[in-house]
Amino acid sequence: DAPKGHFELSFTDVRIPKSNVLWQRGKGFEIAQRRLGPGRIHHCMRCIGQMERALATMAQRAMKRVAFGKPLAARDSVLEDVARIRCEIDGCRHLVREAASLMDRKGNTDLETRQRLSLVKALVPHTLQSIADRAMQLHGGAGVSGDTPLTHIWATGRGLRLADGPDAVHWRKAGQLEFERQRASPLA
Repeated sequence: DAPKGHFELSFTDVRIPKSNVLWQRGKGFEIAQRRLGPGRIHHCMRCIGQMERALATMAQRAMKRVAFGKPLAARDSVLEDVARIRCEIDGCRHLVREAASLMDRKGNTDLETRQRLSLVKALVPHTLQSIADRAMQLHGGAGVSGDTPLTHIWATGRGLRLADGPDAVHWRKAGQLEFERQRASPLA
């Protein structure tokens, strides 16, 4: 995780005995892809926890901070923002649960499961970053200082939008899988 990052290994002229090959020769990428689903769910669950923390930080600030004779928590724009954030968090939580359930029941090579995994991988970090940004905005200058966890939360969301491929790749895959679903739809 940022800012430390992950390490990289480079192997040259490595030979592996046949008895140590996990599946078939040349299938390493496929094995790695199958392992990504559970990791993506894990990242998304962590993001949801950070969304809750950003919202709690924002709410505490809004209840304590008074501007022009009124707490920020009494301002219509803040009330709407907090309500929308709650909806976004709960929506992400629902999609992550659905993706995890599909993975448990159908495996992560199933088309519906793959679509849900792509959706949560793209949506959840983006939502985290957006929520952190709004919480930072409410805090003013304090929101970008080290006095709150918000800059770290924002950076986590940004980093995860690149991990396992940029979010545009996951939106593209989810869109392709949606067209496959719609070809068979009786509703058209």
